[in-house]
Amino acid sequence: METDNQPSHRSARRRGVEGGLAGGLSLTAGYVDAYGLVVLGTYVSLMSGNSTTMAAELGRNQFAQAAPAAAAIPAFVAGVLVGTLVTDRRAGRPHRVLFAVIATVLAAAIGLGAAQVPKVIEIAALSLAMGMVNPALSHVGRETVNLTFITGTLSRVGSHLALGLKRMPVADAEGAWDTHFHRALIDALLWAAFVLGAVLCVVAMPALRGLTLAPALAVMLALCLFWPAAADAAA
Repeated sequence: METDNQPSHRSARRRGVEGGLAGGLSLTAGYVDAYGLVVLGTYVSLMSGNSTTMAAELGRNQFAQAAPAAAAIPAFVAGVLVGTLVTDRRAGRPHRVLFAVIATVLAAAIGLGAAQVPKVIEIAALSLAMGMVNPALSHVGRETVNLTFITGTLSRVGSHLALGLKRMPVADAEGAWDTHFHRALIDALLWAAFVLGAVLCVVAMPALRGLTLAPALAVMLALCLFWPAAADAAA
């Protein structure tokens, strides 16, 4: 028999699943972004940095140096477009399809690196993949999250802390525990996951070498196979 406590228990379980998935995706995004920066010299998920780099190089008439960042930006936008179109599908298991596509692109990027093609092609492929990650999960509970927009994540941390200090209530709070400090913690943990992923990538590089992206590929394959049905509705 269902009790009054069951709905809140289910909600807590759903938030836990969403938080774990968001953390894992942020960690993976940080991992791949560190690979892009260290190996390819270009961010593949942080487009603010790429926009500044491109503009600075163009201002110096260094068009060749601007090319990697210039390639990353439209590829990332295309990835967000594709990811949003896929996840908005009503039929089937759209997120499993999305992660299968991302895994395919990551596998292609590993092959491109092994073939020693021009770096700009690998940059575009990885930026496309990271763009597709972004729409995969948009909320943890009722807190809006962004898996690769770290500037926005840190901005929300500061905003929630300020509102918490002013003792302002959360407009769409799920309970008395759902405060601005709680939501600041969610965003701070996502930032920490991204940073941890970047650290793990650099640590793994000497051992994995040409297969440095393999752990990120493994994560996407696992999500393709095991993404929970309950997360489809929340994503």
